Amino acid sequence: MITPEEKVKVLDFGLAKAYEGEEARPSNLSESPTVARGTATGVILGTAPYISREQTRGKPVDKRMDIWAYGCCLYGALTEKPAFLEETISDTMAAILKNEPNWQRLPASTPPMLRHVLGRCFCILYLESVAL
Repeated sequence: MITPEEKVKVLDFGLAKAYEGEEARPSNLSESPTVARGTATGVILGTAPYISREQTRGKPVDKRMDIWAYGCCLYGALTEKPAFLEETISDTMAAILKNEPNWQRLPASTPPMLRHVLGRCFCILYLESVAL
């Protein structure tokens, strides 16, 4: 959201929807909370296209998961498409586990340092071998 003063504000990462208790299925998969429970080990909580590989596996979460989600948001802002979004939640989670974002979608004008930041956000351990 951009304010009248042209300041960018992050208003919602989607987790609040998990606590509303609504049984209705969201019309947009990208706004769908995966499970409406706490963040204990083994519990997956989040909006499917933005949850990290660790979360997808039910591993413990920490502040690094926010870095992953930031990378997803930044990638989406640059490409106008989510880094990971498939037809179903389970397909999206499988894509998160198996795939890297489609780096070819980044505009050709994306600065190398921004590509590097995105790679770091997505926890690519083999940056040297991936052509970002």
